[in-house]
Amino acid sequence: MKKIIVMLMLTLFLCGCGDKPQEYLVTAIGVDYEKALYTVSFEAVVVNTEINGQERLVLTGQGRTLIKAIDEVKKQTTQPLLLSHCGVVAVGNGISQQKLGGIMRYCKEEKDITLSIRFLKTENAAELLKTEPISSVSVGYDLMSLFDAQKQQNKDIKNRLFEIYEQLSPTLPTIKTNETGYYFEKY
Repeated sequence: MKKIIVMLMLTLFLCGCGDKPQEYLVTAIGVDYEKALYTVSFEAVVVNTEINGQERLVLTGQGRTLIKAIDEVKKQTTQPLLLSHCGVVAVGNGISQQKLGGIMRYCKEEKDITLSIRFLKTENAAELLKTEPISSVSVGYDLMSLFDAQKQQNKDIKNRLFEIYEQLSPTLPTIKTNETGYYFEKY
C-alpha cells in the first residue's frame, strides 16, 4: 500500500500536476494623503500560470506613514506583490512636495522598482486605479502607453524617477478621469 501511495505522489510531482501559484504583477501604485492618513493602492494583474488567465485587482491600505499603508496592502494577500512590472506611480492632490520626496525615496530604495518608473499627478490616485482599463489589462499599462504615445509625438515627458529624483519641486503631468477613461490635462 505504501508503494502505491509513494508512486502516486511521485507521479503527481514529476508531471507537474497540482495547483500552480498565482503571480501578482503590480502595474501601478497610487498614493493619496488626507486627514493625516496615507492611502496606498496597488493595481495588480493576477496571472495564473496554469490556465494562462489574467484578472485585475486593486488592493488598498491606509496608515499614518507610507510604509504602514504599504504593509496594510501587503497583508491582503498571501502571494507576494511583484513590483518589477510596475511602471507608474500616481499621486493624489493631497500629496505635498515633501511627501512626494518620501514616495520617490521609497521607490528608489525598493530593489524591485526600476528607476524608469513614471510619476504623475491626479485628483485621487485610488479612484484613477479603480477605473476600467481602456486598451489593456490594467490602468497602469494604459498609462504607460499614453506616455509612449507622447514620446512618439516628440513630446517626451520628463517624469521618470531618475529624471526627477534630485529636483526640489518636480512638475508632474496631470491625468484626469471622465466617463470614457483618462487623459492628460497638462504636461
